[in-house]
Amino acid sequence: MRRATAVLLIVAVAAGFPPLPAAGADEGPLVVRPEAVTAIPNAAPAVKARSLVPIHSSLLFGSKGRKIDFSAVLNVHNADHRQILVVDRIEYRDSSGAVIEAFEGFPIALKPYASLQILIKQNDTRGDVGSSLTVDWSSTATIDEPLVEAALISTSGVQGFSLVSQARRVSRPD
Repeated sequence: MRRATAVLLIVAVAAGFPPLPAAGADEGPLVVRPEAVTAIPNAAPAVKARSLVPIHSSLLFGSKGRKIDFSAVLNVHNADHRQILVVDRIEYRDSSGAVIEAFEGFPIALKPYASLQILIKQNDTRGDVGSSLTVDWSSTATIDEPLVEAALISTSGVQGFSLVSQARRVSRPD
């Protein structure tokens, strides 16, 4: 296993990826490169929308209904090649739809084709089996809809589970 980790690290460094944080480092849930962002536009938004992505903090499986917990990595990609995407707000919701957490650091203006990530740790089971994230976004001009999806990962002993959950555009209340 150490050899595989070392090979992965060598490939990551050779490819120009930033170094991994030190073990135990807690940088918060929001990950965005400084060069991916720009100033928030002054003009009023022409488009305001919301995307909802199921993240399933926990899932039941098997005949005995065993519960497994997942970490989730939300990715928001500006899919437009010209326009700035403003991510106004991201909220973590439980299975009843109630807001568990409104993430700090927003709004953020993403340059064309730039992205950001939000991490929900595997031991964060506040959302339970029907949890989701809502992403409120806007733009000062017509824009290609952002790509919003979550990678869900669970490991326990030698077992591992992974899923990808894609967002759907839903109505935005404001």
